[in-house]
Amino acid sequence: LSADRLMNMDRAREVYARGLVLRIDHECVKGLMNNLKETLSGFTPGRCTVRIEYTGVQASAVLKLGEEWMVRPSDGLIKQLREISDVNVLY
Repeated sequence: LSADRLMNMDRAREVYARGLVLRIDHECVKGLMNNLKETLSGFTPGRCTVRIEYTGVQASAVLKLGEEWMVRPSDGLIKQLREISDVNVLY
C-alpha cells in the first residue's frame, strides 16, 4: 500500500466533490428556503456547486444555484443539510 498524499475527509471532499444534490419534496418546502440560505451561507465561498431536485405534486424541477452559493462541502455542512433534506455528494 502506498499513497502520494494524505488528507482528511473534509479536504478530500472539498478537492474531489463536483457538487451537492439536495432532494426536496413539496411537503417540506414551506420555510425551508430561509433555513437553507442560512445553512449554505456559513460554508461559502467554496468550489462545490449546489443543485436542488424538487418534486411537487404535479411537476418536478432541477435548480442549479448560482456561483455565489458554491460551498465547501465539509462534514459540518453535510450534517446540517441532512437535518433539512436528503443530500448526496457527487464525485
